[in-house]
Amino acid sequence: VCTFLRGIVVPLLDGILVADRLQLGALFCVLRGLVSNREMRENAVDLNKFRSLKLNFSAGDIRNWYCNLARVHLPREFWKPVITVEPDSSFSDKIILCLTPRYRNVHIDYSRLQIFKDHLVFAGTQEEHRSFQKEFFCIPCLEFDDMLVLAKFIAGAKGFIGNQSGIYSLAECMKTPRILLAPEFIRSSGAVIPGPHNNHPQGGWCEDVSTTEKMLSAMEELINRK
Repeated sequence: VCTFLRGIVVPLLDGILVADRLQLGALFCVLRGLVSNREMRENAVDLNKFRSLKLNFSAGDIRNWYCNLARVHLPREFWKPVITVEPDSSFSDKIILCLTPRYRNVHIDYSRLQIFKDHLVFAGTQEEHRSFQKEFFCIPCLEFDDMLVLAKFIAGAKGFIGNQSGIYSLAECMKTPRILLAPEFIRSSGAVIPGPHNNHPQGGWCEDVSTTEKMLSAMEELINRK
């Protein structure tokens, strides 16, 4: 892996986004620390080793997992972007949607997003796109070969909506106008979510919603933003 700040290309592995497994938000925070630390740059760090640290992966701050492994100081100014890219305006009038099978909320009726389908374009694997269309409704899907291309699409889009995933973390790191479709356990103490202090998204225009009504209201607001 090379650092995103120097043109990272995170490939697909057997059709699955590698970066989704690595929790992009935490990964990029660590990489930003690595490129500013000469000793760290000269020593390879296996970012998969955090899985052997006997951490409780159902609770805690996901951004700290990699920092515990790489011994990198984690910046606490979570409202600031940690990734900047040249926006691709191909979808400047669209809201990018990513809905993965994990961390869904039983209290949100995702099919109600169909009223906004002309404003939406899907981001994810081909299997995730097929599954979404079979379960809910049909929308076009972004085509990209690496995460840098996707980041440029997200940066140039009108906004982003999705549940917790690597792609959501990418939007969070860039502070793209975004809606987090929060799982029901988000309110419980110690829940693993991508906001500061395990609470909410932070920085720029952002909403976290946990009901269908709040999702629809946030979408209306996002669509009508100037």
